[in-house]
Parts: sequence; C-alpha cells; structure tokens
Amino acid sequence: MTTARGLQALKAEDKKYTCSVKTSMMAKGGLLVQVTPNGAKTFYSRLRLSDKRIDIRLGAVNELSLPEAVQEHNEAVAMVSQGITHV
Repeated sequence: MTTARGLQALKAEDKKYTCSVKTSMMAKGGLLVQVTPNGAKTFYSRLRLSDKRIDIRLGAVNELSLPEAVQEHNEAVAMVSQGITHV
C-alpha cells in the first residue's frame, strides 16, 4: 500500500494485524501499519540491529500523514544505524 486512501481502507478484524507500506522515498527496514480489533491504526518502523528485531512506534495514522511517517521511519533507520535504539 502506498497511498493515504489505502491506509483509510484498512478495516478492523477479529485479531490485530500488520500491513507493510511501500514507498520509493523510504530507507531500508520496514514501515508497517498495525490495525487493532477496535480499528486503531498505528505506524511502526521495523528494523534490525545485529540479529535483534526492533519495532519502533511512530504514531497513529490519524496523527501522521504518510510522508511524515516515512520521514520518521527514515530518522529511526539513521538512529539505529548509529546504534541508538531509544531516546
């Protein structure tokens, strides 16, 4: 999914699920949207540091635009590449 309309089309299901977001402006790693059973949608940045997976919460879909989420993701990638895993 690559559009704001695609984000809005995500519907709640019985269990929480994640959907990957693909854009050309994104650094390595994965930008995800998690959808909960109550319909809340949250952006996460999924990265690797050594062999450890790190999921960083970026913010709610209704608080961040897709370009803002991509920018936050790219900043998280830069921080993790420097060894910073929390602020």
